[in-house]
Amino acid sequence: MDLFTRVTISCFGLSYAIAWLLEMARLFFRVPLRSATSNALVGAGLFAHSLFLIFQARVDLSRGTALASWHDWCLIAAWLLVVGSLYVGVRFPKIAHAPFLLPIVLALIGLAGRLRDLPPFSPQGARSIWSTVHGLSLLVGTVTVSMGFLAGLMYLIHSAQLKSRKASRLRLPLPSLERLQSVSEQSLVISTALLAVGLLSGILVNLMAQRRESPAVQWSDPVVWTSGVLLTWLAGSLIFQALYRPARHGRKVAYLVVSTILFLVLELGLVLAVSHGTRPAETESSPSAVTEERAA
Repeated sequence: MDLFTRVTISCFGLSYAIAWLLEMARLFFRVPLRSATSNALVGAGLFAHSLFLIFQARVDLSRGTALASWHDWCLIAAWLLVVGSLYVGVRFPKIAHAPFLLPIVLALIGLAGRLRDLPPFSPQGARSIWSTVHGLSLLVGTVTVSMGFLAGLMYLIHSAQLKSRKASRLRLPLPSLERLQSVSEQSLVISTALLAVGLLSGILVNLMAQRRESPAVQWSDPVVWTSGVLLTWLAGSLIFQALYRPARHGRKVAYLVVSTILFLVLELGLVLAVSHGTRPAETESSPSAVTEERAA
């Protein structure tokens, strides 16, 4: 247990930050064994990240639920993105993906720190099957939107580089435009399906809570209606692509997935202002606050 208690957010956050700086260094000079060192740093950070989540789950289980707070939600989303980053880094070591992906990971870790004082989700809701479906689908949907955003952003950058004929002098090799377009299109379809499942399961959870006369989320909750707006935008984008053939190619797909991140940022920003899905704050310290005390 000593190994678990020694791990803090700073451990893996610093590891990811150093890996990102190392990846950005290739813009200015060659770094010997850069790929292997970067992957090793990300791998070490992922190991510490996993230990942290395991310890957090044990602390939460002692209080009735495991990893059931916005703090944990952000850390799990960051963990999934790091798994994807490490896979791409090992499979395609020459592709510059970490300079784009790791900043989102670091942003999620920073957001988790901002949300650590929010109370956890209600125990009744966290144990519900539909609540689990709701949380997991929105979690994976958010990760998919982020991946689509990165693919769209890299597409626009790569396209601009090719047009300006500066690609040969760049030190950040990017995937082909065809590959990036394919990833953007796939992320649009998958994220739309996942967010639809998340929104519908959330509606079911709320209706069941109202039927039991339990505390329920208000339909006017900003997180609820922004989720509906995001789903409408994604569904509209898919319909637009289906009906308008030129929208299936080139920059148009990239612009669609890049703009989607704006809705996601808005939704996460509203989470900072409202305690969506959480139980009323208690005088007792929250599980995440207990975890932070390990650094003392």
